[in-house]
Amino acid sequence: MKIKETIERIPGGMMIVPLIVGAIINTLFPNAGKTFGSFTGALMTGSLPILAVFYVCMGATINFKAPYILKKGGALLSTKVGIAMIRTADCIWL
Repeated sequence: MKIKETIERIPGGMMIVPLIVGAIINTLFPNAGKTFGSFTGALMTGSLPILAVFYVCMGATINFKAPYILKKGGALLSTKVGIAMIRTADCIWL
């Protein structure tokens, strides 16, 4: 993606660029959150903006290669199901 490559040229760009863009938007349009509704308003106030930036940056680094996703997701799913089965069997025998 050209946008991500451009942002990565800046040192610390994945954090700095969204921070600067957010500061510019908040400076030019201070009431934009109230204008667009409750969800947008929540993104612009409180601790939620830093979480939103975190999720955007995390989403930008997701690897969409199918075998990797299936292997990692399958390992996580089988571990969760296995632990649940062990836990259920343990509760039955008590």
